[in-house]
Amino acid sequence: MAMAWVRAKKDDIEIFVRLYSSRNNVYKTTKYYIDGERVTFRKKEIREIFKDAPEDVIKVLKANTWFWEPFWGNSDQRERYARKLLLPLANFLIEKGFEVETSWD
Repeated sequence: MAMAWVRAKKDDIEIFVRLYSSRNNVYKTTKYYIDGERVTFRKKEIREIFKDAPEDVIKVLKANTWFWEPFWGNSDQRERYARKLLLPLANFLIEKGFEVETSWD
């Protein structure tokens, strides 16, 4: 199973986004924490972070599943695709002052 993830921390806020794939799909897990307590995207502090996010970042946060074309049988290709989806998110969070750790560091 191919996987890529981004973990970002700033002050009391932590954001974790993971993409993992089956043979046909890529699934997403997103977790937000404030002061160690798990919260949702609806929390004001989280929404404030992403209010001016570019479309490619919003796309990653809103989608739950991506579907592969039939020829995408190679797990290396799926992992590269997952990293390509998460890279704009990682860069955006760095610009917002977060300390960012990724699975491809």
